[in-house]
Amino acid sequence: MSQILEFLSGKKTYLMSGLGLVVVGLWIFGLIDDQIAGKALTALGFGGVITLRAATATQQAQTEELQQKVAALSRGDRNTFA
Repeated sequence: MSQILEFLSGKKTYLMSGLGLVVVGLWIFGLIDDQIAGKALTALGFGGVITLRAATATQQAQTEELQQKVAALSRGDRNTFA
């Protein structure tokens, strides 16, 4: 399971976009109706928001860690990260 999550790291947003394109293509060619396309795109939109939120949280955590390191270095504490 961890290998799957590691593989998907950084690719989930692209996966959501690709699936959205597939749904739109199926709708354009008449293979699915408006109701199914609408529900699928709503679900994919929600998934896209969730992946964006997760990426934002990860980036925020990395930024806070970097700010702590900079603050420690500015105090002259060079042994903090050894």
